[in-house]
Amino acid sequence: MSHRLARLPGPLVLLLVALAYGLTAQAVLLLVDPEYGLGAFWPSAGLALAALLHLPVRRWAWALAGVAVATVAGDLAQGYPSASLPWWVLGNVLTPLAGAGLIRRVGHVDGPLARARDVAWFVLFGVVVGPLLGATVGSVGFAAAVGVPWLQLWPQYVIGDALGILVVAPALLARAGPSWRARRLERAVLTGALLVAPFVLFVGWTGLWTVPVPYLVMPLLSWAAVRFGLRGGSLALLWTAIVANGVMALGQGPFVLLGAPEGATVALVQLYMVVTATSTLTLAALASELSDRQDVERGLRDQARRDGLTGLPNRTLLAEELPRALARCQSGERRLAVLVCDLDDFKGINDTLGHQAGDEALVAIARRLSAAVREGDTVARLGGDEFVLLIEGVEAVDDLESMVARLVERIAEPVQLQSGHVVRSRASVGLVLAAADDDVDSVLAHADVAMYRAKQSGGGQVYRCPHDHRGRHGAEQRALQDDLLPALARGDVVCSNEPLHDLVTGEVVLDTARVHWDHAEQGRLEAEEFVAIAEATGIVGTLFHSVLEQSLAARAGAGEPDLPAVAVPVPARLVTDPELVDVVAAELAAHGVAADELCLDIPVGAVPEDPHGWALSDLTGLGVRLAVVGVGGDWSSLPRLARVDWDLLKVDAALVARLGDRDAAPWRLLASLVAVADAWGAPLAAEGVETTEQLEALEALGCRLAQGPRLGRAPRLA
Repeated sequence: MSHRLARLPGPLVLLLVALAYGLTAQAVLLLVDPEYGLGAFWPSAGLALAALLHLPVRRWAWALAGVAVATVAGDLAQGYPSASLPWWVLGNVLTPLAGAGLIRRVGHVDGPLARARDVAWFVLFGVVVGPLLGATVGSVGFAAAVGVPWLQLWPQYVIGDALGILVVAPALLARAGPSWRARRLERAVLTGALLVAPFVLFVGWTGLWTVPVPYLVMPLLSWAAVRFGLRGGSLALLWTAIVANGVMALGQGPFVLLGAPEGATVALVQLYMVVTATSTLTLAALASELSDRQDVERGLRDQARRDGLTGLPNRTLLAEELPRALARCQSGERRLAVLVCDLDDFKGINDTLGHQAGDEALVAIARRLSAAVREGDTVARLGGDEFVLLIEGVEAVDDLESMVARLVERIAEPVQLQSGHVVRSRASVGLVLAAADDDVDSVLAHADVAMYRAKQSGGGQVYRCPHDHRGRHGAEQRALQDDLLPALARGDVVCSNEPLHDLVTGEVVLDTARVHWDHAEQGRLEAEEFVAIAEATGIVGTLFHSVLEQSLAARAGAGEPDLPAVAVPVPARLVTDPELVDVVAAELAAHGVAADELCLDIPVGAVPEDPHGWALSDLTGLGVRLAVVGVGGDWSSLPRLARVDWDLLKVDAALVARLGDRDAAPWRLLASLVAVADAWGAPLAAEGVETTEQLEALEALGCRLAQGPRLGRAPRLA
């Protein structure tokens, strides 16, 4: 309504306001106490205030001119002396002008009433201040012009305007919430009840004892307020006020007291309107506020569980859905297929066309994935170019593999961008068939390993992880699981150092241990291919112990006191392990390495909410350095990180990868991290530096520590 009214030409606004104001003013003459000759409220004042709040300030003059025209015409029709007309006009104009001006300027309410705060400002300025100013000016001026005591007019003037605004304006200003449109049947039932109840309660009753009877309509008003907010409550209130005044005008109902003092009927109706209006609007405002907050909270919860770009479930929602999907499987009969899908050459799209083009391609691929699965299956995006699909009720493995193959072909089809460019991207897919009794973490770990195997095989392929003995490649997968622990004992899992460079001095300030497995049959396996197996089989602690032992042995055997300290990654599952401190202390003592020559890399996602609830104090008591890895990938983790005195902050490699094309967003993010690091007094280091452009960006932003393929890797530890 606000937009439609604001677009009307000024003269048309004047005409409409004048007609509406004049007609409602004339209607009051029909709703008056037949003995006293006055009505209980002045609805035209509420109409005028609502019109101003629906209009931009530059159109107010037209609306107020309409009020003035209607006032003059009505007063002349009633035979008022011409000397009083300016004062009636001034009073009727000042009431909505003062109220609307203060509501908008002080209360910052612009247009529809939506919150409890809006209603409070509306009542204070629109119902109280505006009528007081307008009625005082109008009644004093009129009394002086015609020679009557102004206090004889003032109370009725103030109360009439105040009640007219209180009852009429909210019905014109209230916003229609979702419940107003959705609950059509309930709204129809409530409307029918309100059409009947006031007449039943108001008509045909006489006597002082019947005065409380009209208040029996309060449950219906409360129903309207709670279920339909300000729109429902205000409309129900307006109808009830009209009926109450109509019954009074007919000289019937509980408000009419035979033999009562003059004006008692009007006073009872006004009291009734004050009580019902304030209680209904207050309840409606609070209900609307609560509903809005619940809608916002639901939206935030849904947003936190959905990917902001594609709208797909994110990692959080996937973690909730996967256990339920596994539980729905019937072990041995129906299986759950878990697919981890990674785009092979997606980075090239970002590097050549920019991240906006990459985002557009991701959205298109997400739609293809969603369209390819059945209703009830799940497609989630974990971040970057990685997706996870849950296909339920799988019976025929061959049918599933052919479906996944078609899915890979579908992804590889060209994507037409809005810029006119056409891009293509292949997908590497890891596939696991799970049953109801499978472990969630194990399923995801094996699917991830399978995806890396597909990528290692050249990309654009599907690799089914031999998750159990029913799998076609079960022997191969079991061999990896069975061989990992003996391989650790034999020394087949070995470490090399990736140096962390000071970009200003060129010195190596830290060596980070990187691990790989020299497998006798499958060749060199990178950490991504077997760390998940270690986690799934419960030997990740043994793997960490091996890496720590090799790193400290190499550091002690070098015999050079000025070598940089060595950094050892700590698996997320071990961060809160109570034995971590003892293992570290024992290895330091066994190799004679000083504690400050060891740095432990802690994954950012593994830092607990309460840093005092883990081994932090004991580790720092040993003198070991602590670095947090992956900073900037999840900004919600910063409050947790701020509780710890870190020796080093390592920037998420995914953020570093976005620096080469000088996209503004990652540059700003990294600049913010530099400022955070300075404030915390901890050096900032960048991981995964692959290009000269990324290196130049880091130097320009003031991040002086970096490591990655662009800066080289040291040979295997001796």
